[in-house]
Amino acid sequence: MLVAWIAKDAFTQAPVSYAVTHPGARGVLLAFAAESILSFFLMFTVLEFSSRKKLARFTALAVGCLLTVFITVELPISGTSMNPARSFASAAPDMMWRDFWLYLLAPPIGMVAAAQLYLLIRPTAPVCAKLLHSDSIRCIHCGRGGPSSA
Repeated sequence: MLVAWIAKDAFTQAPVSYAVTHPGARGVLLAFAAESILSFFLMFTVLEFSSRKKLARFTALAVGCLLTVFITVELPISGTSMNPARSFASAAPDMMWRDFWLYLLAPPIGMVAAAQLYLLIRPTAPVCAKLLHSDSIRCIHCGRGGPSSA
């Protein structure tokens, strides 16, 4: 809203049009599939990298590289949202809700599928809100780590 107020027509009119995400010319189903698949790979990468001590420090780099490829490839297919909040923020000022459901459903579906696959592949992975646990600090979520309570 602030950008629209400051930039006025430069932001609210074509070609920018509030940066609202829309499915490409190939249709809603392909856009839904693309959003789900890309969200799947993004979430799976975060889980794999952040849960391994040797890879954890490269998580941001891996995600950044993936996003660069995803945006380049997916932009003409679905508008590349991968985040319902991002789509909402651009749709709300313009009141452009056509196909908004796609951006609410596809990313979470892809991410939940990635989390389920991750748990199948790594059944001993901690089921915890904190992905990387320290051996010296007790986790407030699952109690893992920290000094022994013997």
